[in-house]
Amino acid sequence: MEGKDFFKKWNSIGSSVIGASHEKRGLENQDSVSTNEHIIAVSDGHGGPRYTRSALGAFFATTIITEVCEDAIIKDAEDLDGIKHLKARFLHLWQKAVEVHLEEYPEIDNEGNEPQIYGCTFLCAIAYPNLVLILTHGDGDILGVYENEVRDLTIQNEKNFGGATLSLASLKDSSEISHKVLVGDEIPSLIVLSTDGVKNSYDDTDKEDLAQFYKIPLAIKKSLEEEGAEKAEEKIKSLLEMITKEGSGDDVTIAVLYNV
Repeated sequence: MEGKDFFKKWNSIGSSVIGASHEKRGLENQDSVSTNEHIIAVSDGHGGPRYTRSALGAFFATTIITEVCEDAIIKDAEDLDGIKHLKARFLHLWQKAVEVHLEEYPEIDNEGNEPQIYGCTFLCAIAYPNLVLILTHGDGDILGVYENEVRDLTIQNEKNFGGATLSLASLKDSSEISHKVLVGDEIPSLIVLSTDGVKNSYDDTDKEDLAQFYKIPLAIKKSLEEEGAEKAEEKIKSLLEMITKEGSGDDVTIAVLYNV
């Protein structure tokens, strides 16, 4: 293992913008993002009257998965025990955080004291010495850049259907968290995670419009190469502000993991 020298090869940026429609209604941003060198995570709180604390659930998800991944080393693509342990620890700590918060701040509305009010989804990508590990539960998109080609790395789940999505709040078994291991030539130079509000801002019945979504990683790569991380992050935020105003109106979040 190359240790800390390896992780210097990777860095991350990201941004999250409150949905234009949510801002008008005085709601908080239900998305959360975490970027920490070789680890990125985004989470999308469900929102709505049934999920009164989903923004907090999303914050728990991104902070906890980052902490867990910092402490875990996945040796290789066959290290299924390591991946299993990582998933189990993440779910246990997320559920514990929800439990502790509920005890300290009981919910007194009609929904009662239940974890569902913290409902959220999450996406995470971690660069290890010989591989990149992707973890997901719920919806959202994952795109990878290979030279000048963009590939869709999203892990599809048939249980996400018709606007309904899987939720951490109803997850009982950590094995239901999906994962993908990228090794060798499968490892992209740049990975983009985005909450569903981003892609939903493009018309999936219009090929030309949807193509703009898949150009986002290339634009980020170009900005990183020509202008640096700080400017690229500013441009991501500006893009997200435009997307939510002209598109879905939803909270929108992007995190980027790139090989420097």
